[in-house]
Amino acid sequence: MESVGFPSQGDLLKFFYNATGIIPAKGEDILDITISSKSVHKALTRVAEEEGCNFLENFNQYSEELFSSISALVLQKKFKDILINPIIEIFNGYLKLILTEHACLDKKQNIENLIERFMINIAQACFPAEIYYKYILDKSYPEAPNLFTWLKDSEKTPFIHAMNWIYSSEEMTYQAFHQLDNDLDQNDKDLINVKNWLAGKVQLPSTSQILSTFHRAFKNQKLNTKLIDTYTFFLLIARFLTYCKNAMSSTYGPSYTSRYVDLFIQAYSAVKRDFFILLGEIPFKDINSMSIEEKEFLFEGLFIYNIEIFNKNFLEMQKKFTIKQMLELWIPKDQPYHAATIHIHRYLGLTKKTEEIMASFKVNIGNIFHAYDLIKGDRSDYDVWLNEYKSIKNDEIYPWLKNWIDAVIYYKQKQYVQALENMRKAFKYIRYAAADKMIEFLEFYMILSLLVEDKAGWKDFKKAFKWGVFINQFGGDLKPFYNINNEIDIRKLFEEKITQITLFGNVKDLKSLANLVFHWEYSYSEPKRIAISEQVELEPEKRGFWSRFFKPYG
Repeated sequence: MESVGFPSQGDLLKFFYNATGIIPAKGEDILDITISSKSVHKALTRVAEEEGCNFLENFNQYSEELFSSISALVLQKKFKDILINPIIEIFNGYLKLILTEHACLDKKQNIENLIERFMINIAQACFPAEIYYKYILDKSYPEAPNLFTWLKDSEKTPFIHAMNWIYSSEEMTYQAFHQLDNDLDQNDKDLINVKNWLAGKVQLPSTSQILSTFHRAFKNQKLNTKLIDTYTFFLLIARFLTYCKNAMSSTYGPSYTSRYVDLFIQAYSAVKRDFFILLGEIPFKDINSMSIEEKEFLFEGLFIYNIEIFNKNFLEMQKKFTIKQMLELWIPKDQPYHAATIHIHRYLGLTKKTEEIMASFKVNIGNIFHAYDLIKGDRSDYDVWLNEYKSIKNDEIYPWLKNWIDAVIYYKQKQYVQALENMRKAFKYIRYAAADKMIEFLEFYMILSLLVEDKAGWKDFKKAFKWGVFINQFGGDLKPFYNINNEIDIRKLFEEKITQITLFGNVKDLKSLANLVFHWEYSYSEPKRIAISEQVELEPEKRGFWSRFFKPYG
């Protein structure tokens, strides 16, 4: 039986490398990546597995390489932003997700689940690209093609559509467009490649091969920079969409892919409709008369405020209707609708389906909560829990549970080496499975690493702390504690906390000890004796950009 969990952050990074086609095929030039393609594949696999203590540095390196490589493909900064910002938004949303959602399914099932449940969120991440292209760039750029038409076509891939769109825009056949005047050998190679790509008879080419072929034609046809940038931009998007469709089809089947393309278009249309309703209500001067800076300022604020309204609508509907009523809400196909309604149907509809699938897992979930009570010290019937844990095969599905409980027991017995060994084993499986309990686990893990003798826990402390930094990237919510990524500084923090933990030798509860060591202010000589109410600072309510001008939710 496969253990449950979401894909790793490294899995997501590896997907973006594959989907963007940044890694070239054998024998091709690698774009802005300074190491061999074979090494990149191996390194990305290691990043996805998060083995060893260098996963943070490796992830940082290859995420920077990805963004750098994509940026190098186009000249216009706005094109660079359009390509990179949705990736960052998806990473940001995903990192928040894994800290709020307990995993109850395996990786493949969770991916299917996430695609549907967060369809609106994906659409919200992608939608600004359309606005930036249509309103920020001047009218000298070609009109954007209809990507949804490309996406829905079951006969031709988006990549084939993008190629034909370029030839149609230039009013040339592909043979004439790719005709090279001074290199007959390369001309023959390019024509053969293009013919095979258009026929869809070969594997999806790498971005390096696509762009080298088209840029030779761009140069030969003496196209201007804006046209080259635009054609390159849509070739990149089309290549990405083609990869995604192919991956979905091979994993889940063509009917699944067709359905989810339709669901995405529906979600995107709802997001777009709500945005333009909001835009029409804002008393600003004509957009066309604004400077680029004014447009960017306006749209950035509107994006934020539109999501605030979406969240408000979603919460209000949850309060107003029962789940059954929300699932029965009518979504007219030919009339306006709110993105929140779409989200209700996708989120709750799938939740209902998932609940049916997971009906047989109720006892497993009950066993998990029993385990958390043991960790907190609210229950002491360990043997009862363990018998059930094994009989229902939770030892296969959630192998980290027993290790965590055993670590707490060893801690209370002051057997810190044994406790740390169990946390080390649990760490291997608990990532991407335990939601916000993961943060509690990390702090327990680090506390035990501080308690073993002779600084023997340094490697474990480093590993746990780095993982906290790892999931605090792209605008995470764990700052200010998990904000150090330099190993020298982490070592300094480790030694500092070894000194500080000696101030609390009588604290028997691991959670309280973790709060004292990692989050409360005190002096080295004597801890501050202040009331809890005085120690905890409430964060101010987070409000968006447009809250400066409008009352909450309009």
